[in-house]
Amino acid sequence: MTETQTTTRIPAAAERARLKDGVHIELSPRRVRAYFDNQLLVDSEKVLLVFETMRPPVYWFPIEDVRMDLLTPKDAAADSGSGTRRWRSHTGGRVEENLAWNYAEPTGDLAPLAGYIAFYWNAVDRWFEEDEEVFVHPRDPYTRVDTVHSSRHVRVEVDGQVIAETTRLVLLYETGLPTRYYIPKLDVRMDLLEATDTLTHCPYKAAASYW
Repeated sequence: MTETQTTTRIPAAAERARLKDGVHIELSPRRVRAYFDNQLLVDSEKVLLVFETMRPPVYWFPIEDVRMDLLTPKDAAADSGSGTRRWRSHTGGRVEENLAWNYAEPTGDLAPLAGYIAFYWNAVDRWFEEDEEVFVHPRDPYTRVDTVHSSRHVRVEVDGQVIAETTRLVLLYETGLPTRYYIPKLDVRMDLLEATDTLTHCPYKAAASYW
């Protein structure tokens, strides 16, 4: 009798995070608001989170919770066969040609979206979950962010010059991403760094500045 040895490959966390296929729709427990052109566009506690493969989640709102008087439908493209309807702004002020979209008759996995509408993230001025502003895209409830204090010895060098050295790190673990090391400024040669004008946002960690 010959034994056959098999090896089971364990995927990395980043790979597991990408194993979401198809469409998944669920009810969010959070109140969500959006503002456009200094006006409240939507305020809802019945928000759907829609997940599609390899994409961030998208908020979908019941039409009755949306200021539909601030939207006007666009003419459907001549070659449009998806049943997608797009909406432009109608606030009397700033014009946004593509502010929202929905489906005329959603079927299959998208059938629960009947009577709902979604907004293009970057077209909206400000987003809020409860009373906290949200950036970049809706927060994914299946993404976890943890920070852990660590006494690992870490040294950072650039061109042979020690820029930072510490044994009092904060490690940041985020689903699907490599571990990040955060070092106290007291353990960094700040005189060797120069602040830049770059500013980015994260839906989980807010604004970040760069040096």
